Amino acid sequence: ARLRFNSDGSFRIIQLADLHFGEAPDSWGPQQDALSIKYIKTVMAAETVDLAVLTGDQLSAAGIDTNATDYWDMIVDTLQGTPHTAILGNHDAEPPHANGQNQSKPGAHTNRTQLMHHDMLTYSSHSQLGPAELLPAVSIFVVDVWPEDPQVDVPELQLVHLDSGGGGMEEEVYLQQIAWFNATMRKRRERFGRAVPALVFVHIPLWEFEHAMQHDACVGEQDEGVTPTVHNTGL
Repeated sequence: ARLRFNSDGSFRIIQLADLHFGEAPDSWGPQQDALSIKYIKTVMAAETVDLAVLTGDQLSAAGIDTNATDYWDMIVDTLQGTPHTAILGNHDAEPPHANGQNQSKPGAHTNRTQLMHHDMLTYSSHSQLGPAELLPAVSIFVVDVWPEDPQVDVPELQLVHLDSGGGGMEEEVYLQQIAWFNATMRKRRERFGRAVPALVFVHIPLWEFEHAMQHDACVGEQDEGVTPTVHNTGL
């Protein structure tokens, strides 16, 4: 079913990032996952959420054997049927530490494509697999939010999801993705006859976030530094 704005003109999105389920499974990890579930449920109960966007590092794959999808399902089940989308972060398909590889290398027991395929099959998922020509980037897609009136066939909002790498992909939004983004936005503008407002979700911060932090141009909490993409590819 299409996502639609409510009768009062609202559409509320909850963004969940860096949940890191499955980390330290033999020690403090299960308690951390239980607390994450508790707090997600608390927020979901307190807010009227129309869409949950999982923006990467849902998992810490380095410590996960072959049960990555079990941890993924724990997160989706916590949403209790709320529609959701997902992109991948640099740890979701990270190879096991025992391999001596860094998080950008392949080798995870459940790879990037398998994770996205699994999410697409879960209840209430609006995720999509990106174009084959953009591999190894896989979580690349656009989801539209439509007006309440079903007779209107132009979306009010477009939600763009991009893939910033990890687990077999260098950690950057590389140039082919940016070309896809520009071409897709241009085609959609022609299709709908106007520029539809958009939100863009990506896991690893762009270089501009680090620049803004260094120049006191940020508002909010800062608990750690910014680790941007490997290269500034111009997004």
